[in-house]
Amino acid sequence: MVRLFDEVDIAHVEGNVDPIRDIEIIHDELRLKDLEMVKKISEDLEKKVVRGNDKTLKIDYVGHSSPSGISSCDTIS
Repeated sequence: MVRLFDEVDIAHVEGNVDPIRDIEIIHDELRLKDLEMVKKISEDLEKKVVRGNDKTLKIDYVGHSSPSGISSCDTIS
C-alpha cells in the first residue's frame, strides 16, 4: 500500500509523498527478495543433486546455472 495524501501529522520515511517512487522502491525490494529465494532454492537443489547424489532431482538441476553469477543490479533498472 502506498500513500497518496499529504498529512503533516504522519511522517513519511522518505520525507515527502511520492507514490510512484514508493511503488518503485517496493518493486525493487520484492525483486531482491525473489533473487534471494531463487538463489537459496538453487543452492538447496545443488546440494541434493551434486553432493547428495539424488538422481531423481537431476532432471530439474541439469541445464540450470548457479545463481551465484546473478547480482542484484542485473534485474533492477
